[in-house]
Amino acid sequence: MDWTGGKGVDFALDTVGGTTFSETFTAVRPYGTLATLLEPAADTPWKIARQRNLLIQLTLMLTPQLLGLSDALAHQGKILEQVATLVDRGELQVVVDKTFPLGAAADAHRYLSQRLVQGKVVLIP
Repeated sequence: MDWTGGKGVDFALDTVGGTTFSETFTAVRPYGTLATLLEPAADTPWKIARQRNLLIQLTLMLTPQLLGLSDALAHQGKILEQVATLVDRGELQVVVDKTFPLGAAADAHRYLSQRLVQGKVVLIP
């Protein structure tokens, strides 16, 4: 909210889920959009989202595969090609916060649960 002078952001992307999803409601400006890659919890407190008239976007990248949508699959392929070009140019980078050996997956989950991650957590086989 400090970054927007108290107005809220136009768009937020939730990649964490749980309470982070519902806590983000107040960070989005009225009539803004909140997209999530995860399924909201059954006990999500929707009142704030409703009062702010937020557009909630539920995004599932598997939909084209699940529903056999060939045009959408082709569109996803084009997006991936664009992303690969940006990565090749160095214009898009993946930030790795921490790596763990595969055998320490439980430690990685505990680390993630601290909610202090600034980037990706990677398991190394």
